Amino acid sequence: MLLPGKMTLGCLQEDNPVKFYFRVRPLLIKEEDGCRIVEEAAEVFPSDGYIRIVPDKNEMGYFKTRMRGLGRYCVIDLRRHTGENDKIRQNKNHTGENGDRNAFIVYSDVIVAAPATLAAEAVCPDQDGLFPAPGTKYVAVLQDDSVRGIYAWEEKADSACIVGDNLAAGDLSAAAAALIDLTVDGASVRLLTDLEKWGVAAPKEPEPERAAPERPAPERPAPGVR
Repeated sequence: MLLPGKMTLGCLQEDNPVKFYFRVRPLLIKEEDGCRIVEEAAEVFPSDGYIRIVPDKNEMGYFKTRMRGLGRYCVIDLRRHTGENDKIRQNKNHTGENGDRNAFIVYSDVIVAAPATLAAEAVCPDQDGLFPAPGTKYVAVLQDDSVRGIYAWEEKADSACIVGDNLAAGDLSAAAAALIDLTVDGASVRLLTDLEKWGVAAPKEPEPERAAPERPAPERPAPGVR
């Protein structure tokens, strides 16, 4: 099997909103020396390289909401699951007659949000500094065939624009050559991966809220004492 034991960036798709069907197509496998394209996805996961996502029993009540909140990309995290049938299995409902095109299923507890520094979509802002809204937290800004910086972004009208300072503290001269060309949900995109290699620090996770300390219960007088 292709994915067990690996961390894989995938394209998340809600292919049937009426039935709350979600599926994922493996795009890039994270390896020690970078990310490699999953070129054999359609061969390993017929018929079109996607895997049906099945709700884990512990998240039946919020599966739909969580999947929709992940956005365009997600991670299939099987680093703790090395067995071929641990989390990815044959789809028993795949008959070719019921409209389910996915021959395999994956359980939703290994479908998680993509780390912010795993990949950034490359964008080319227009003269107004706008570009189509990306699916990654950060973007790699292209200008004159070079990556000029890595930035956060925000929505603006029906588009997006960069905000804040350049997050890349490292040398970006080789970044353009490192861009990976992919087809994501029918559209051509370019991704710059391993942003920490280019000097982008991982965002700090918000600290969990601390519960207010409990007040000690008042002592009860001993029996017979008033």
